[in-house]
Amino acid sequence: MSKLDNLLALASMAMGAFDKKINRAFMRAQQMPRASTFHNYSKPNQRRKRKEMRRTVFANRRIARG
Repeated sequence: MSKLDNLLALASMAMGAFDKKINRAFMRAQQMPRASTFHNYSKPNQRRKRKEMRRTVFANRRIARG
């Protein structure tokens, strides 16, 4: 049991560093519309939204990696 506790403590310590970054990435990802909503926008808006989406996706990936 104590071995398991130690493992858990180590894992949580390791995760602590990533936590903020990942949380920020997830928060941003949840605010973005789903891809299926793209056809609701008029064409120029659609283009802008898609651009925004790609930018945030790449940013999220960078953030999640560290």
